[in-house]
Amino acid sequence: MSSANVLQSAPPEEPLYPILTAPTENFRLQMIDEMAKFLGQEVGHFRLVNKYKQAKNSLIGVLRAQVFSEQRFQA
Repeated sequence: MSSANVLQSAPPEEPLYPILTAPTENFRLQMIDEMAKFLGQEVGHFRLVNKYKQAKNSLIGVLRAQVFSEQRFQA
């Protein structure tokens, strides 16, 4: 058996993987997370505004139909 095929008894001095920084130090990921939260809030606001507009338009349509029917019976 050659010595090239034998496993070393101790781990290598250099780490196999790079040492990762703490999340607060990673500026790029922090900015991406902030942008994702902001966009999520904007989407939620947009959906709420659309629901409000739809309800408002439905109510206006019902009121117009009621006024039109009252005017038709009075004439």
